[in-house]
Amino acid sequence: MTFLIFSLLTVIQLIGLYVTYNKNLLGNKNKIAVVVLIIVFVEFIIFFNIISLSYGDDLIEYKRWFQSIVELNFLNELSTESKGLGFSYIVYFITFFINDFNIFIFLLSCYTLIFITLLAYEFKKYIRTESFLIVLLLFAMLLLLNRYQLGYSTNIIRSYIAGSLFILFIVFSFRNKLFLGFVPLIYFIHDMQILLGIFIVLTAYILPFRIVIWFVPLSIISYFIGDFNAFILNISSIFIKENEIIISGLLIDDYSMTMNRKIQHFLYLILPLLIILRKVWKKTFVFTDNKQQFFIKVMMLSLSIGILFSEITPRADRIILFGLPLLYLFFIMFSTKKEQLFYISLIILVNYIAIYRNLNNFII
Repeated sequence: MTFLIFSLLTVIQLIGLYVTYNKNLLGNKNKIAVVVLIIVFVEFIIFFNIISLSYGDDLIEYKRWFQSIVELNFLNELSTESKGLGFSYIVYFITFFINDFNIFIFLLSCYTLIFITLLAYEFKKYIRTESFLIVLLLFAMLLLLNRYQLGYSTNIIRSYIAGSLFILFIVFSFRNKLFLGFVPLIYFIHDMQILLGIFIVLTAYILPFRIVIWFVPLSIISYFIGDFNAFILNISSIFIKENEIIISGLLIDDYSMTMNRKIQHFLYLILPLLIILRKVWKKTFVFTDNKQQFFIKVMMLSLSIGILFSEITPRADRIILFGLPLLYLFFIMFSTKKEQLFYISLIILVNYIAIYRNLNNFII
């Protein structure tokens, strides 16, 4: 039954995508986009809320931790060591209203929908050829059932919330600098994630675009050659004992990516990056303002560094987290309609295959 539901929703997505690119079909594209967008949102919420805890080890741990907070009688019994001060208090106060982990997961899925809607709205002005509804639809198709996005929102929940809030506050700060005042508060949700974000943003602010664009081809070349991980591990071995976890578990000397993960890297990250990079080298676009140029630098830096370190540590995903939503927004900005139709169709089909392979992880 689950398989049939997702098969039907996938077919509707593909039909809706084709219709939005064909002016001769069914008249008003915005009305069609609303229907398909609702279907995409519903599919994401269904998927997100029927996966079993076996989908990710962290999901099991988060449920145990959530239930332990529900059972607390007093605030002074709350331990903030494992999940951070801010996040622990936020969840503690949430448990005054809900005590079911499934409802917490539902609220998290709703937060994701709000996040992508706000981000699409902020970048819509750079995509003048389409309405906001079309931009949001394309963005949702690319991101919501993306294997990376699902991993962020189920396996590294704290990092995901901290990273997504950080991106939103930095984006909003171009409207009003007061939003920068909220950035330090994210430290209490996840300290390492906010430090990574600040590093990426400051680097993007300091380095000129003509230097940043070289990070992308260099990281992709290194990814296929595979020498960067050996270089980093050899340098690190000077400072640590042999066979020891490097830099508090960030770099692991026996870590290697699976073939499935490498394929996902290519399809979800490298392929759209190459399409954007081709436009950059051809100089077929002009930056509208400093905001647009700044965030393409943030995207390129976070993805380039994440791709470089992905052969060394699974924690590279925490760096990729900042650039992933920006990647798809810039892909929509810079790609042609044919490129969009091809790539989004490919991603929908890849997501469908991934859903089929994970049918045993659904609770219905």
